[in-house]
Amino acid sequence: MKRPSPKRMLFERQTARSGVSASEVVVVLLILFIVIGLGAPVLMRLREQSRDIQCQNNLRQIGVAFLQFADENDATQLSTGSHDFLSDGCPIEFGWVSDLYHLKRLSGATLHCPSHSLSHADGIADLVGTPGTPSVTQMPAELNFRLEGECADFLVESKDGQPVGSGSLTPGDSERIKMASEMIRSGMTTNYTPSWYLARSGIAWERAADGLWQTSSNWPIDERGATLGPLNLRLLAVSPIPQQNIPLLAEGAPTIKVSETLANVDGLTRGEQLVATMLKGPAAWDLSTDSFVSLPPGTVADRLPVDECETGPFCGDELPTADAEGDGGVDGKIWLQDTRNWAPQHPDFAAGVMTLNILMADGSVKKVRDQNSDNWINPGFPIPSDSNRPVPTVELLPFQVYSGSIIPRSMSRENFLE
Repeated sequence: MKRPSPKRMLFERQTARSGVSASEVVVVLLILFIVIGLGAPVLMRLREQSRDIQCQNNLRQIGVAFLQFADENDATQLSTGSHDFLSDGCPIEFGWVSDLYHLKRLSGATLHCPSHSLSHADGIADLVGTPGTPSVTQMPAELNFRLEGECADFLVESKDGQPVGSGSLTPGDSERIKMASEMIRSGMTTNYTPSWYLARSGIAWERAADGLWQTSSNWPIDERGATLGPLNLRLLAVSPIPQQNIPLLAEGAPTIKVSETLANVDGLTRGEQLVATMLKGPAAWDLSTDSFVSLPPGTVADRLPVDECETGPFCGDELPTADAEGDGGVDGKIWLQDTRNWAPQHPDFAAGVMTLNILMADGSVKKVRDQNSDNWINPGFPIPSDSNRPVPTVELLPFQVYSGSIIPRSMSRENFLE
């Protein structure tokens, strides 16, 4: 047999040495998986921290734009209301989203919290409407002009069933769908939800037969007819509540799902959830039924004698804190802002809970924790927690984020400063 040449033998030895065994491959892969496993949570935290910072920066930019809008209108209003067709008018022209779009060209990413999985508010459902269901305005007659302009052709009825204007495009019409699609394409959409204060500011009181003040007898408390309209700088200037304690805007909670009709809107998918257009306003927790009740039309407000009360209705109520349950006055109900339409979106990795970013009236942003992880920030309603951990009843402390029934015009500032 012919013996291999020395050159060939050397080549074979080198080839054998350069091979990699299966065990070595496994070891390398294991090391790689360990490195990735250790690094993935760090990367995830860094990414979320970046999104959180962007969300806060968006809110600050929106706050600056609110103040600029207030400076440029005679009523000093921070906005023209919620971004909802039937509640505040044609959303191409009215509502805080269109205000900022036309004023500062704020749209798209600036009006969205990047941590939020949802992208659009449920006000778009009113704009499109549901076939066979009338579109009924939720505004008083003197504001019907807000349904004209770009939306003049939309068929809308008043509460008594009479047509408002001469519009003929019924709910679900292709032209209404087209407008909704154009709004989404232009970036005139948001996943932030305004407070009741921003969109409604206060209650339009009526004098009851006994001389006491009562809420409107014809309008629910979240509709324009029952309120004073959007928050303005004049009220902020005379209120004893510090502006850094008055909430304006935060990440919205899901409310409704996109219907078959809404799915025809470009950018919407059937079954996708939409966030709330605004908070619903004053509510109370009814201990007898274990449920929420909204401040009903025609409610007579309990109050102290005029010479003992500078703030008007509900001045006898004491807001709850972490150390005190509060006092509901004569009716025993503590009327607070219904904050269920806000939802915490940002993980606090150290505490193991989610947090909510809130834009305040002075332009600052406050972060509050969902301490019992129920996906809702409780302003003080006495609701039993399902958690086994002892948690404070109040997650929105009144001296940090005010949540009373109204923004008072005068009272001792000591009640709201820690």
